[in-house]
Amino acid sequence: SMNEKERKNYVEIFSNGKKIHEINNLVVYEGREKIADMVFDSTGHMAVTHFGVGKGGTSGGSVVSPTNEDVDLADPIIIHSSYPDGGKKKAFSPSDISTNPDSANNNRNLIKSVSLRLEQNEANDPDGIINEAGLYVSNGSQFYLYARITFPDTPKDSTRSITFIWYLFF
Repeated sequence: SMNEKERKNYVEIFSNGKKIHEINNLVVYEGREKIADMVFDSTGHMAVTHFGVGKGGTSGGSVVSPTNEDVDLADPIIIHSSYPDGGKKKAFSPSDISTNPDSANNNRNLIKSVSLRLEQNEANDPDGIINEAGLYVSNGSQFYLYARITFPDTPKDSTRSITFIWYLFF
């Protein structure tokens, strides 16, 4: 894993169990605003609960970095027709989340990781590739981009499962 002293959120990506990418992610302005609101949200109705993938993370074969102004993936694809937001958002469960001690901060539990899996029958767009992913804050009906990564064109079809392990430092 990346040097924890860098204190940057990052994502490891696996295809059929083999690590293929490790990329820093960007927590976008919209995501930072929603997290700030959540600190004082006594209703507790907003949380980071979903993820999405897309094919708008490259241009002409080159990776296009996320920006702070991003409010969604550039070209989200359908993960499964039964999922929310027209099939483009997949929920994860509390069991997919881990809490990790931070060696740079007295081993306090300041690192969260979430394991996000695309099954073989999910996110099989006709173009057969993915190159961006996002985490979303949701209240169940509305979705707000929290963080986004872009990465080189990665094959995704019915022979491949893809797992993202997303590390967030607090």
